[in-house]
Amino acid sequence: PLPARAMPLPARAMPLTALTARAEVRPPRRVLPLVAGGVVSALALAAALVFVLGRPSSTLPAYTADVSGTDALVRSSPGASTEVSPGAHVVLVARPEAPVNAPVYARAFGGCGKEAPLAVRVTVAPTGAARVEGSPEALFGAKGACTLAIALGTSAVPTAPESAPGVVVVRARFDVK
Repeated sequence: PLPARAMPLPARAMPLTALTARAEVRPPRRVLPLVAGGVVSALALAAALVFVLGRPSSTLPAYTADVSGTDALVRSSPGASTEVSPGAHVVLVARPEAPVNAPVYARAFGGCGKEAPLAVRVTVAPTGAARVEGSPEALFGAKGACTLAIALGTSAVPTAPESAPGVVVVRARFDVK
């Protein structure tokens, strides 16, 4: 027989039967539930961050109307009047009062009496602002009390000049001579 110092360490520390018995008594480690719990927790955290930080809003903020091209009653206050002369260049800009984090779609409506879709281009900026412009003849086609409106939406181009869920309408009134 070998001296105790020459024997391998496990054999010297405890007999082989003791190792076998100890391995059978210990319950097996359950790694799968720990990994699954960690994965579920990470996905829940990621979903919460996307919801709070990165999700685009489907509602638009309030908008203000900036009008130019009307007749100036006094040189120091252009745009203070609603009167528009023939051949003028009318501009309506709808500006959001808060940042817009979603794509914005827009359509122009106008008329003297009943509003109808206009065949004019509406320019939408990355900030969510929209602009429509033209002569009174091209925009309204008539004289008298007229309205120019921009309908803005986040899911599709608005089909009517009425406010609806997700749609904001900005209007300006003109007296076309």
